[in-house]
Amino acid sequence: MSIPVDGFFRYKNVPVHQSPDCLDVFRAFLLDKRFTHILEIGTGFGGFAMFLKDTLPEVKLVTYDIERRDSYNLLWNHGVDAKLKQVFSEEINLTDHNICYDQLDVNTVNCYPEAKLVDIEARSFLNEPGRKLIICDGGHKVSEFKCLAAFLKPGDFIMAHDYAESYDKFNTEIRNKYWDWCEIEEKYIEEPSKMYGLEFYQQSVFEKVAWVCKRKAHSASERYPASLL
Repeated sequence: MSIPVDGFFRYKNVPVHQSPDCLDVFRAFLLDKRFTHILEIGTGFGGFAMFLKDTLPEVKLVTYDIERRDSYNLLWNHGVDAKLKQVFSEEINLTDHNICYDQLDVNTVNCYPEAKLVDIEARSFLNEPGRKLIICDGGHKVSEFKCLAAFLKPGDFIMAHDYAESYDKFNTEIRNKYWDWCEIEEKYIEEPSKMYGLEFYQQSVFEKVAWVCKRKAHSASERYPASLL
């Protein structure tokens, strides 16, 4: 039976804007991969960041947002490095959260000037040695994904929330069942996924909690022409 999804639950009394099943899915994933670095775009209230830190206490975690919530003192006291700043160039605003609802043409979107990661701290963080997980959950997920995918090294992962393989699938299989938001579709990230040698990882698992999960191949140069790398 389909039921509406309100989109919020609490972790340690801090709101989490996720499917309730996401914590079990992510816990198994995080404990298996043992990332050394996690970069999250879109802290929101911060409950998810707290969960990430609790699951991997030794991880170097930094999370960014442009709006402060009352819960941020709890994050800082919990050891979460939550920063209030815009880390992207102004082009990030070209593809907003309505991209899927408006069904913007893929070729048009692909021709937009791409956002750049202009924050020095964030760039340094992604260039440190170790296994990285990049989480795109801000207000411009397609642009975030396109920009940050370029920083992945072989074996690193990138994820994005509010994902559906297609808008038709969102309407028929997802909406009012386990998630009510669609802000990134496969067609909008297909090109950068090919360009940077990204492969789906356990997508049948992650799509049930409205996420896409991709891993950078260890030998992208062998699988794609040099002109695309």
